[in-house]
Amino acid sequence: LWGQLAFNPERTAESLCRPIQKRMGITDYMAFSKLWKKASGMISLVNCVHWHDYDFQWYPEGCCRFLHPPIGKLVFADINEFVSCPSMPGTPYLSVMEFCRNGKKSGKDGITPVDVSHQLRHMAEDVIRKLETDWERRTEGTEEYRATLADIRAMALLGMYYSDKLEAAVELCRFRLDPHYEEGKRKCIVLLKRAAGEWSTYSSHAMRIYKPQRLSRLRSYVDFSMFDRAAWLDVEIAEAE
Repeated sequence: LWGQLAFNPERTAESLCRPIQKRMGITDYMAFSKLWKKASGMISLVNCVHWHDYDFQWYPEGCCRFLHPPIGKLVFADINEFVSCPSMPGTPYLSVMEFCRNGKKSGKDGITPVDVSHQLRHMAEDVIRKLETDWERRTEGTEEYRATLADIRAMALLGMYYSDKLEAAVELCRFRLDPHYEEGKRKCIVLLKRAAGEWSTYSSHAMRIYKPQRLSRLRSYVDFSMFDRAAWLDVEIAEAE
């Protein structure tokens, strides 16, 4: 598909999506493509407000990153990292810190982390609703189609996790900037508890369809379930404030 686009960037969406019909064994391939695109777009949206320059520095599917030597260790991206991480340069997206310090007066009229959080929640819930009421109930389709449905569900579960974690980071950042804003701390803890449950749901689902693997760019063996405890440690970080 990429090669065809390179030679003919004017190709229609239908012609690019038609191979789905052949590989997946479904007739409504355009609608399926839209669902797949929405699920895949959630990670791109997270990257807009949580940015690292290099591939090894951020693995969003595992909410982890590799700390370069002399440390040389794979670590979970905890709530502190979400508070401090910048947004994608050259875009209208505001980082958590930019937004909490200056709101939309940070030097760019942008899209806030709260906006992204709400958009992620809406996208994830819409994807899961369509899976449960339509696509997962269908009897047509190949084995590859069923595997792709599982991938789409995984991305939706991950989107729900990041929705709560981003909003929790905003509330924690606001509390740190203004310790009198105790409601922010309470909101953060509630959100992080929900996020920890969502992470466990995601990791268990992902481990049912994929084996843990060693990723060369992370120089590490990655098993999403090994971060289940780390997701709950975010709650303890907020409670200790």
